[in-house]
Amino acid sequence: MRLDISANADKIGKSLIYQKFRRYIEKIADIFKISLIYFLDQTSSFNCSTFNVMIGLTSYIEAGEKMAIITKITSQKHTDDRYNIFIDDGKGEKFAFSVDQDVLIRFQLKKGKELDEFEILDIQYGDAVKKAYNKAIEYLSYRMRSIKEVEDHLRKKEYNDAIIHEVILKLKEYKYVDDLE
Repeated sequence: MRLDISANADKIGKSLIYQKFRRYIEKIADIFKISLIYFLDQTSSFNCSTFNVMIGLTSYIEAGEKMAIITKITSQKHTDDRYNIFIDDGKGEKFAFSVDQDVLIRFQLKKGKELDEFEILDIQYGDAVKKAYNKAIEYLSYRMRSIKEVEDHLRKKEYNDAIIHEVILKLKEYKYVDDLE
């Protein structure tokens, strides 16, 4: 069974679930710098299972929407440019994740800052990109490599395709890889 958005706009558009789902999609789109809302608006129809996923995702996100507060930031013992982030999510202080110095600065992480789950995921994604970029730079330090060689090296290090793509774009921007030369 397929639902036509235009025919059911009153039912779907005004429903609380759709509005909440749209708000969460906007948060996700902001994190990943893409326009999912444009995609949803341009889609003329979607099936019932998609709507059920919307309901489930909305419920899941609302259940876990508690804000965590950064309680402590410490530098790592062996690596001066990485920092440990500790948060209190209502269950006491605990180690949350570690980040590179560039990520710490870019996301303006400091003691007392409140983070929701989406922000934490965005920070962790940014850190994964930074780690992959550092691995690629290290790999390129020995000799010039093709884009395929760098991609294969990062896949071997178990980075996903989205991160690899972002790293390759950054390497191209700085002209560290260029298959034409």
